[in-house]
Amino acid sequence: MTERSIEHADFTIQRRYGAAPESVFAAWADPAAKARWFAGPEEWEVGPHELDFREGGSEVGSGGPKEGPVHSYRAIYWEVVPNARIVYTYELLIDEVRISVW
Repeated sequence: MTERSIEHADFTIQRRYGAAPESVFAAWADPAAKARWFAGPEEWEVGPHELDFREGGSEVGSGGPKEGPVHSYRAIYWEVVPNARIVYTYELLIDEVRISVW
């Protein structure tokens, strides 16, 4: 049996960008634009990326070094307020082993 540990914490991430909220929101909502900046190092292979950017939608992506392991990202969008707020949760996996949930 694999030992597991849980650490509970609360946090808020607030960021300020040198761009209008509409531009930042548009970059997050466009699958091609997001794929350009939401990626691993240049030498990594990139797997499929799917983005359904709406309340109740999801996002999945994967990639990693050519020799492995595969890094995967899975998200669910809970609240999307255009040009104002994005509320989502996600998990990170390495070779299908969950390493983080936010």
